Amino acid sequence: MIEEKRAEARARVLAGKGLQTSREVREIVAQHYYDAHNAKSSGKLVAWVTALSPVELLYAMDIIPVFPENYSAACAAIEAAPLFLEAAESKGYSRDLCSYVRCNIGHVIK
Repeated sequence: MIEEKRAEARARVLAGKGLQTSREVREIVAQHYYDAHNAKSSGKLVAWVTALSPVELLYAMDIIPVFPENYSAACAAIEAAPLFLEAAESKGYSRDLCSYVRCNIGHVIK
């Protein structure tokens, strides 16, 4: 029953039938990661930071901040996190590490 509800909710989100604000936030987040990827590709600096980092200083230095915790949560929301967790663990990263960290490491490995 829970799996069915989860699948229905995921299908609504993927079909764009969620709340208007959800669609808008999804676009903003996607644009942020796109910008960070392009910045890195063009030789600009990108910093992985925690939620409490003073990002205003980074922006002032033309450094793009990326929040690994947010990315891991997004991966979990679309059920991609297990793939990345397994990738990190297959390279010897312990399951005792924070799952946010393992998810990001796994993404880099993949």
